[in-house]
Amino acid sequence: FQAAVHGEVFDVLLKYFGTDFECFASPFNARYPSYCSAFPDTDHVFGGKSDFFHFKPLEGSFEANPPFVPPLVESMAFHINGLLAASEDKEKGLMFVVIIQNFGEKARCLEGLRESCYLTSKLELTQKDHGFCEGKQQIRPTRFRISSSDTIVFFLQTAPAKTRWPVTEKSLEDLKSAFASKQREEMKEKDVFSKRKTKSAETEKNAKRKK
Repeated sequence: FQAAVHGEVFDVLLKYFGTDFECFASPFNARYPSYCSAFPDTDHVFGGKSDFFHFKPLEGSFEANPPFVPPLVESMAFHINGLLAASEDKEKGLMFVVIIQNFGEKARCLEGLRESCYLTSKLELTQKDHGFCEGKQQIRPTRFRISSSDTIVFFLQTAPAKTRWPVTEKSLEDLKSAFASKQREEMKEKDVFSKRKTKSAETEKNAKRKK
């Protein structure tokens, strides 16, 4: 089950970078009407386009939060760099915001992102300071969860995209705040609701006894 970023994260990406398309999503967790799907043959009726590796935009701003599988991440980075090169040749504005597990400084799968000539900025998030929406929330007691690892957000842009959507300190600060885990807050709300429900049941029970 792939975890998804909070709605607040999407709001920040849309506000600062015009990002309104996901490169890895499904009908169950897509934020926007159109997105790339691993199963376009079935998901096209729900807005799913081609799978990401057959997706070839020349311009626009896109969010990529792929499954944290090293070979897939490496292939994704290769595809992104190829798309950016094609866009740059045509002087178009193309941008990718890649949200990925920090596999470590020596991780080969991250080389294509870390060493990309299109990398303009990155945001590193420590494990305890951020969270995601639970990918299997339908069988879990909570919708949110604290991240299980450190995360890196890579910003890759062509020159026109860098001018159109500059990555500023303010945008990074707001993005970091948006990533804050909501699990503790959710658990507190559930605890308060549970106590209120118990108290209400006890009051009703006592009222029936008095009758």
